[in-house]
Amino acid sequence: MNAGENPIKLFVKETNIPRYEDRVLYTIRSLWETEMNTSSQTEWFLILDDDTFFLDMKEFVYQLSKYNKDEELMIGAPSEWTWSVDVFGRFPFGGAGVAISRKLLLTMNENEKWRECWESNASITGWLGGDSRISRCARLAAVRDPFVEESGLHQMDLYGDVSGFLQSGLSFLSLHHWNSWNRIFPDRSDHPLDQAFLVGKAAQSIGNGNWGRRLVLNEGKILITLGYSITLYKTPVDYTLIESTWGDQKLFLPTRPAMAEITAKTTYYLDQVSVSSNGVLLTHVNRYKEIISILWEL
Repeated sequence: MNAGENPIKLFVKETNIPRYEDRVLYTIRSLWETEMNTSSQTEWFLILDDDTFFLDMKEFVYQLSKYNKDEELMIGAPSEWTWSVDVFGRFPFGGAGVAISRKLLLTMNENEKWRECWESNASITGWLGGDSRISRCARLAAVRDPFVEESGLHQMDLYGDVSGFLQSGLSFLSLHHWNSWNRIFPDRSDHPLDQAFLVGKAAQSIGNGNWGRRLVLNEGKILITLGYSITLYKTPVDYTLIESTWGDQKLFLPTRPAMAEITAKTTYYLDQVSVSSNGVLLTHVNRYKEIISILWEL
């Protein structure tokens, strides 16, 4: 399988393990078995949901370079929603993307430690998700807790309009639930996959982790969220607080109430990304089809 200039080796493995959560956990064994049957020296192994989206894989790899693959590490992020953490615990949620170092995967697959992991997993009687089972076994195997939080990874357990979260100024390496619980752009009829590809193209074109960075103008009444939106407010707002456009789900970060579109603000969302010798042209459109463009010089 070939994607442009980057060849992708695709392995599909079948299993007779009946329970989904157990199959997710067994991914740890399958990854190492596959690695041992190839000539590669993979540094990081990723556990993802089928709707985990990385805006710019080069930027994600660059961020991983901060960490030592030869240490027992599990890079990820918990849910932003307090309820999810209260109920399921604080561990790397699979939807945000989890990177397991080669050293940790090796440790988890040592015979005695894998046997302890699998047997203790079988003794669990209540519901426990596959990602939390992996985290549990990683903590059993490692010398110390291997979980390291990476702020750019996002579980995004938020329903509906997540525009306020995406305009928060947080760093963004991954998105999740963009085709089910929420949509990247509110009130748009284009396919969720097209929306993901559009912000991905913007992130990759402007590069260097710049997607989602903010510029505040006109005494706080204009907010540019690079690669996503331009918002014109009637009055200045407090940008230290995240606008909770998704509703009443409580985050660990401070929030402020949602503001009504048109009466309190007008938002121009990214509609096109064009790359030329002059730079990257980011075209934004509001609900009245009015356009504002930004030229990002490379």
